[in-house]
Amino acid sequence: MCLLRKDGLETETSLSNILIGTECGLIYIVDQSGSKIILKTKIPSIPHLIATSGCYDIEYNIFIATRDNIIFIIRNGELSSLQIEIPFKIFGIIKTPKSLIIGRADATVHSYNQAGQKNFGFGLPAELTCIEAIEIMTYPLFSGYALGLKNGEVRIYSERVLNFVYKFSEPVHCIKFGNYSTFGKTFIFITESGGLIAKKLRNIDLDV
Repeated sequence: MCLLRKDGLETETSLSNILIGTECGLIYIVDQSGSKIILKTKIPSIPHLIATSGCYDIEYNIFIATRDNIIFIIRNGELSSLQIEIPFKIFGIIKTPKSLIIGRADATVHSYNQAGQKNFGFGLPAELTCIEAIEIMTYPLFSGYALGLKNGEVRIYSERVLNFVYKFSEPVHCIKFGNYSTFGKTFIFITESGGLIAKKLRNIDLDV
């Protein structure tokens, strides 16, 4: 399950539709009220992870990673013939403005463009525990992603550029980024032992 932006307004308060993948291979788009299915598409495998780009009212792409490590693409409601086959278990996918970022279970990260061509890949010092998209639409503008690693590091990247490394005493198993109460842009980290750590953006230098 994830969200697909509804209109072309690139603001943090823009409306979004709900996107749901099911065990029978059906992909549903539900309107912003949550009461009406506005699109139903079938893919030939079981969806595992979903990422989106664009907006429903104009043009959009849905990237669906399946349990057999194939990525299918739905473009404006139609299933594309293009498939991206990944030769290792897919751990997570993130869509940035420039590419589709794929974290693999072999401690590597790879980038593909919308034509299915590989842009780059790099190794990590430890296996992944989590991945989270980072998008900041106000100054300082930033688009990237955070990776949690089994060695306790959280690494923040913009495409292949490493912007920041934060080290914890134990692995971080969940990362969420967004506006938190009155604190503004904030990272929420959940550690392996169940601890919760909130870190404001101003305390993390994204080097933008």
